[in-house]
Amino acid sequence: MKTCLIFGNGYICKSFIEQYEKNINFIIVSHELYDVNNPDYEYLESYISIYNIDYIIDSICPILPTSMHNQTNINLLKNTIKHINYINTLVVKLHIKNVIYLSSAGIIYDKTNYCESLQYNHIDTLYGLLKIQSECTYKYFSDINKDINYKILRISNVYGNIKYHKSNENGIINILLKHYIENKQTNITLINSVKNYIYIKDLCYIIYKLLDYKFNNTFEIINIGSIYNYSIQDIITIIQSKYKLDINYNDDIIYNDNQYYIDINKIKNIFTNIKFTPLEDIIKYIDINNI
Repeated sequence: MKTCLIFGNGYICKSFIEQYEKNINFIIVSHELYDVNNPDYEYLESYISIYNIDYIIDSICPILPTSMHNQTNINLLKNTIKHINYINTLVVKLHIKNVIYLSSAGIIYDKTNYCESLQYNHIDTLYGLLKIQSECTYKYFSDINKDINYKILRISNVYGNIKYHKSNENGIINILLKHYIENKQTNITLINSVKNYIYIKDLCYIIYKLLDYKFNNTFEIINIGSIYNYSIQDIITIIQSKYKLDINYNDDIIYNDNQYYIDINKIKNIFTNIKFTPLEDIIKYIDINNI
């Protein structure tokens, strides 16, 4: 059984571990073990040095996508570079050959379908800047460590496995489902833009398959999304087909007509038989407590 060292233990990683814990030996570097802003490298290495590690998955981002940019957070940019520098120290020291970084499709969302390259949309959030900086820093180290495989996964909007979804600020599908279970009202401003969504189990399957997938290049960017795109009104309509939601609509309606698609041709070419799960099927066929 191969061993995967995971930095971060948030929503996606918890779901991934749960889905593949019988296939992979996971070492979880959570915030209690490693604080990206005040790391204890010696303690961490004493903890992981006994393992023969095959993969590193880096999901560290010290803020949420909805966090606002302010001067007190500027040090996070510097600390994130130090964190990635340390990971690359580890891969050389421990002879680890595979690094996966969980990035965000939000940094390339635009009316244009961006392909997988170091190309970005206009970013005005610290979260987006952290993701861009991390991608570029990993590219820098890939040019130095030419025998190590680096994969950058730009992930679109994920939903499902709501027991691990802690945020009440982002992830509209999970928030609506959680509020239904908790008998809470959801305040919503209708935005007529369309975004790409992927079911968490589909995402975890793709990550699992990409662990050992060999590209021609040692540095590869892969957009991870599905073939399904929804507006907020689409999502509400689909969920309300089975569950009565308590929604308070704000008076303002934001019209921007943006359709935030991403190019997932690389994934579809790699996994020619992949079947993405539509939200309609999740709502129709799965018990809400098991979504």
